[in-house]
Amino acid sequence: MADADTLSQMNLDANIDIDTWLSEKARQAVDYYIHKAGPRRGPDSGRWPVKPTQIKGLLQVARQQPDKVKQFAQKQYDKASGRSHSSDASQVTDFWSLVLELVGGASHGFGWSLTKARQEAMPEQLRPVKQQDRVEWERTWNAAHVPAFFRSFCIYYLYRMYNDKER
Repeated sequence: MADADTLSQMNLDANIDIDTWLSEKARQAVDYYIHKAGPRRGPDSGRWPVKPTQIKGLLQVARQQPDKVKQFAQKQYDKASGRSHSSDASQVTDFWSLVLELVGGASHGFGWSLTKARQEAMPEQLRPVKQQDRVEWERTWNAAHVPAFFRSFCIYYLYRMYNDKER
């Protein structure tokens, strides 16, 4: 069980992470998706296949149940996979595939995930200890980092959607 000083240090570290590299990774992930998806025009053009309601749903799940983001993304991916094979459906599956990668699924090109970041952030002294202590540390890390990452990711996606005239 982590003591109060350890938890306080974890919270400080999480706040620094959120304000620095974590937000940057979120922006990079959105830019990666946009670049991969190709040219688009504004939100009303019908050319933004992942709708704001889906983005808001992702944000809500990340905030309230960070451990359920992967399940939510998988459900959205499965729904999109069942649709027609249009370019929009393909771009929706690409988006949810990216989200799955970001929470630690198989790599589809972006090459970074919250799971990898968590593993790299794990203190050396926790690596050889009991599974229960590692699980508690991972749960605490996820509770701080997953909502913050997806808050930045979703906000930046919506920003790009509503402000970019052309890609």
